Amino acid sequence: MKQESHRRLGRYLIEQLDNQPKRRHAKAFLIGCIEPDRNPFTYLKGSIRAKWFYGHNYQNAQRWIEKTIRRLQNKSSWNLFDYYRLGLVIHYTSDAFTYVHNNCFNEPISEHLAYENQLQQMFFQRMEEFRVRHEARMRDINEVFRNLHDQYLEVSADVHRDCQYILEMTNRVFRQLLPEAAAELA
Repeated sequence: MKQESHRRLGRYLIEQLDNQPKRRHAKAFLIGCIEPDRNPFTYLKGSIRAKWFYGHNYQNAQRWIEKTIRRLQNKSSWNLFDYYRLGLVIHYTSDAFTYVHNNCFNEPISEHLAYENQLQQMFFQRMEEFRVRHEARMRDINEVFRNLHDQYLEVSADVHRDCQYILEMTNRVFRQLLPEAAAELA
């Protein structure tokens, strides 16, 4: 996804809450949502273990996502940095459900950019139509994530599919982890 898509997704997730986080927490979250696209070092994530310079690909970022989700899930109180980390998790979650950020995509960078441009146009439309579903607390959001990603890879790639999976999974992760959203689930 493009940086503007990540920014709008972050704002959208916050706006859907009845119980709003403090302003500084919301800002930290929103910075986390866009920071990986502004930081060239994030493209090194997982390079030793997986694919060199594909740090935003799911296969490179998967371990980091799961570890960070576990840490946030186990915290009883959050600080500013935890809200920032949640923004990072949302960024990498949305990239995980973007066709060009998976190992099945093997086209040149020009095709990658063209796909993300097409995705952004569709994503803004779909975000307006998407309805948040309130779900009960999940014990293992990582298991849900892995299962949904496996399903995602079995379906033919297109921007419609990406939009649906991105909105579904980022909403789930956000609502399961964010303390203000978790209070609404209780």
